[in-house]
Amino acid sequence: MQLVNLQKLETQRYVYDLYIKRITHFRQNPPSNDWDDVYTFETK
Repeated sequence: MQLVNLQKLETQRYVYDLYIKRITHFRQNPPSNDWDDVYTFETK
Protein backbone atom coordinates (compact mmCIF):
# COMPACT_ATOMS: atom_id res chain seq x y z
CA MET A 1 0.00 0.00 0.00
CA GLN A 2 1.36 3.38 -1.00
CA LEU A 3 0.35 5.10 2.23
CA VAL A 4 2.43 2.66 4.25
CA ASN A 5 5.46 3.46 2.09
CA LEU A 6 4.89 7.19 2.56
CA GLN A 7 4.49 6.72 6.28
CA LYS A 8 7.87 4.98 6.43
CA LEU A 9 9.49 7.90 4.62
CA GLU A 10 7.88 10.59 6.76
CA THR A 11 7.26 9.12 10.19
CA GLN A 12 6.23 12.46 11.72
CA ARG A 13 3.26 12.88 9.39
CA TYR A 14 0.17 11.90 11.37
CA VAL A 15 -2.12 12.06 8.34
CA TYR A 16 -0.77 8.81 6.88
CA ASP A 17 -1.53 6.92 10.06
CA LEU A 18 -4.99 8.48 10.17
CA TYR A 19 -5.85 7.37 6.64
CA ILE A 20 -4.42 3.88 7.15
CA LYS A 21 -6.64 3.46 10.22
CA ARG A 22 -9.71 4.67 8.33
CA ILE A 23 -9.04 2.36 5.38
CA THR A 24 -8.55 -0.58 7.73
CA HIS A 25 -11.77 0.26 9.54
CA PHE A 26 -13.80 0.55 6.34
CA ARG A 27 -12.39 -2.68 4.94
CA GLN A 28 -13.44 -4.50 8.11
CA ASN A 29 -16.71 -2.58 8.50
CA PRO A 30 -17.97 -1.42 5.11
CA PRO A 31 -20.36 1.51 5.24
CA SER A 32 -24.02 0.92 4.49
CA ASN A 33 -25.48 1.73 1.09
CA ASP A 34 -27.08 4.91 2.42
CA TRP A 35 -23.79 6.32 3.75
CA ASP A 36 -23.46 10.03 2.93
CA ASP A 37 -19.62 9.92 2.58
CA VAL A 38 -19.15 11.95 5.76
CA TYR A 39 -16.74 10.67 8.40
CA THR A 40 -17.64 11.71 11.94
CA PHE A 41 -14.74 12.07 14.36
CA GLU A 42 -15.21 10.02 17.50
CA THR A 43 -12.14 11.33 19.32
CA LYS A 44 -10.29 14.59 19.41
